[in-house]
Amino acid sequence: EYRPVGKVYHKHRNKIRHFCARRFDYGTSEPLLQRFHAKRIKQFVCSPMDCIFWGLILLSIISGWIPLLGLCGVILLTESLIKFTRIRQKNMPIHFLLLLLATLRGYLAILYHWCAFVSRYYLFLALLLFILAPLASAIILGMHLLTGIGEYFIKKPRLRLPSFLLFFTLDQLSYQLGVWWGCLKRLCFSPVNPQIVRKSFHNV
Repeated sequence: EYRPVGKVYHKHRNKIRHFCARRFDYGTSEPLLQRFHAKRIKQFVCSPMDCIFWGLILLSIISGWIPLLGLCGVILLTESLIKFTRIRQKNMPIHFLLLLLATLRGYLAILYHWCAFVSRYYLFLALLLFILAPLASAIILGMHLLTGIGEYFIKKPRLRLPSFLLFFTLDQLSYQLGVWWGCLKRLCFSPVNPQIVRKSFHNV
């Protein structure tokens, strides 16, 4: 029987401690599921241009050398022109500005994908590295905040942003600590170690 619309009543843990314990327990099952479904390997699909684009932006922020941002603009224009040329060769009418915006949106999407993964599985490192490697800690926290803010505007919860970020952070930390505990217990680190798949620039 299929019901496209329905109400589900579920007893939620309304205390933070119980909620975090449940999320931790959920996380411990991920390595077990990965073993049962070994063929479903986590993958990151990205092109060299994605890495160069965001690498230059990060280097520009760290070094304070603004001209590097100009190279990012060159990369954006170059990839957009190549796409535009290939599309026009197939007689598909499309405005260059729309294609430029789509390429930029692609860069933003891959950044969000990276940030979401770090936030979900590696946020705890920001706490461990706070003293020894403050820059790395700040980068991880920044990626986490970008993910949290993105989730806030996507899900539109009935909470203020600071409150949402607090609960989102507790959720992420509880779950990922459970995942790592499960990985160590079963010696299976596939959930936190995705396969990097190189997307050829010529196939973009």
